[in-house]
Amino acid sequence: MVSLNPNNHSVDVVIPAFNAERYIESTLESVAIQGSLVCTIIVVNDGSTDQTAQRVEHFSKCHPHLTIKLISQVNAGLANARNTGIQHATAPYIALLDADDIWLKGKLEHQLAIFNANTDPR
Repeated sequence: MVSLNPNNHSVDVVIPAFNAERYIESTLESVAIQGSLVCTIIVVNDGSTDQTAQRVEHFSKCHPHLTIKLISQVNAGLANARNTGIQHATAPYIALLDADDIWLKGKLEHQLAIFNANTDPR
């Protein structure tokens, strides 16, 4: 997690996705349950040839309270897709999540509490 401003606790979540249609909705749901800490979910569709983008769009329409930004690009690999997502992030914190992973409820809250408790202002 990258911190840009320690006084604000909102998090942008960057999810690079390549042919992730089987998992992407579960992944997005695990971000949705993190609550108000999540500012924007940035999904970088890295040249998928399956229905990844359509699944993200469908999830976004079913969850209008979430801000989901879908960025589609020609396949350039995982690192490039992550960097693209990071370039579009504006929240003080950025969390990276793979398109086939899920977070447990309270993950971001717990992580921020540990991070903030161990931050040396020097």
